[in-house]
Amino acid sequence: KPTSPNRAEVQQELYPGSRTASHQQRERPYNPLPSSSCPGERAQYRICNSDACPPPSKPIRAVQCSYYNNQPFMGRLYQWEPFNEVPEEQHCELNCRAEGFRFYVRQLDRVIDGTPCGQNQTFLCVAGKCASLGCDEYLGSGKAVDRCGVCGGDNTTCRLVSGDYKHSLSKIGYHRIVEIPEGARKINVTEMMKSRNYLALRSRSGGSIINGNWAVDRPGKYEGGGTVFTYRRPNEISSTAGESFLAEGPTNEILDVYMIFQQPNPGVHYEYIIPSEKPVPPQHPDHRPEETAGHDGHEQQEN
Repeated sequence: KPTSPNRAEVQQELYPGSRTASHQQRERPYNPLPSSSCPGERAQYRICNSDACPPPSKPIRAVQCSYYNNQPFMGRLYQWEPFNEVPEEQHCELNCRAEGFRFYVRQLDRVIDGTPCGQNQTFLCVAGKCASLGCDEYLGSGKAVDRCGVCGGDNTTCRLVSGDYKHSLSKIGYHRIVEIPEGARKINVTEMMKSRNYLALRSRSGGSIINGNWAVDRPGKYEGGGTVFTYRRPNEISSTAGESFLAEGPTNEILDVYMIFQQPNPGVHYEYIIPSEKPVPPQHPDHRPEETAGHDGHEQQEN
């Protein structure tokens, strides 16, 4: 243990509310003699403010570039914006482009600590170098989230729930085919073959998310249940693949997937991952159109 510790703890609050704006540095006690008295890294950095900035806040690079709006450059004033199309080794420099012009200037050798490296939000600049941000919000920890959302986990607490809905339907309309529980991740609901049927998604709290009220939405991204769903509907001529919903999760409420039945059901495969302590809802609702659906042809398995 060092006999003459030199301790430092520094916290910078540059722009409240920004993940990139606030960082904390802790330095280990340091004594140069003997050199082996304090093993390990001398400094450790972590995020101490991960809240998103309220709109209409500017990104931190844009704020730094705007500092130069009132400073003459080559005899005149410009409005500056971030320029990120630079080599990787320059990602922690402050490069700004004059708005409306085709040139950029390196305004600073180093951006403010905590600024994202280029447009990559998982790497932050510290002392002019890019450092990866672990899921524990420590820079350089190397920790990542596993498939069921555990920081530093090894997937041993994950449970894959999957099944196929193959019920033969007869009445045109909405039929519920599966319930997606709260906390689900890696959600995939896909028709086994192309058909004239449509998938629909609804929340228990806010109504329709995709393809509700007999309106067919365009393929694209839709927010619902605390996550973003990608709705895919392959080209009707060149593809035999059916349509699908995909989402990373986690969901923050129960969601229901429906089929808008118009022709014989080719089958729908679904799967999602939940933590092993999460209960799996029973997948056997009564067979009625719209709010409930049939599962006589429903096969489910858990891994």
